[in-house]
Amino acid sequence: MAVAAGIRLRRPALHGPVADRGKDGLLTGWIGKAGQEGATIVLDGRDPEPSEGCENGFWVGQIW
Repeated sequence: MAVAAGIRLRRPALHGPVADRGKDGLLTGWIGKAGQEGATIVLDGRDPEPSEGCENGFWVGQIW
């Protein structure tokens, strides 16, 4: 399911940009570690489908 990409303060963006591949890996690593340590990940935004025209960026979706 594709969701709108952009700055979260400007709806309807449901995932936002990450500065670079390194930060992307850092954020997704924290999410994975939280799950390994017992957190329940209800909504996993580690692999969002970017909006058209945003395919070359680095994105992390909503995490709950």
